[in-house]
Amino acid sequence: MKKLVLSIVSVLALNTINNQQEMYASANNLVFGKGIYLTEWSEIKSNYEKEVESFDFSSEIKKLQKEIAEYDITKDLIYDDSEKSIYDVTFNRKTSKAKVAYNNNGEIIGSLEKYKNVKLPASLRFKILKDNPEFAIDGNRVTIKYHNSLGATISYKVTISNGKQRKTLKFDKNYNLI
Repeated sequence: MKKLVLSIVSVLALNTINNQQEMYASANNLVFGKGIYLTEWSEIKSNYEKEVESFDFSSEIKKLQKEIAEYDITKDLIYDDSEKSIYDVTFNRKTSKAKVAYNNNGEIIGSLEKYKNVKLPASLRFKILKDNPEFAIDGNRVTIKYHNSLGATISYKVTISNGKQRKTLKFDKNYNLI
């Protein structure tokens, strides 16, 4: 009888531990398509939105940033307001990926966004082509890092070629060569 009771208690304890681990794993690997969104977006803009809206980004970047800002972690099944937590959410797209950390209040505390072959700001394209007249733009990568107390940093990595030569140029948010 003791063995039966101990076996049942052991199985229940293991199930509880396993469920907690699954809950933690799903909180850290949540895919964007399964998320919950605000039904009515407040007119008060988040720090994240205020920071990123000042830059000249393509519509693809702006669209993903809007979805990041409107995502509401507090409506998700994994949300638990009984203790302070950080929720890592991954947003995946065909040519972009963003990893975003939300706090217990649903505020964005940090993000790392990577975009591949998006439309570059016109002034950056003109600068590249003016400085490299015999070259054409082959591809690009845009990386945006955001931290709620440090703001956003943006870098552009642009590949250009002229048939014979290939160059990789790196620019900061002010389009200065790095």
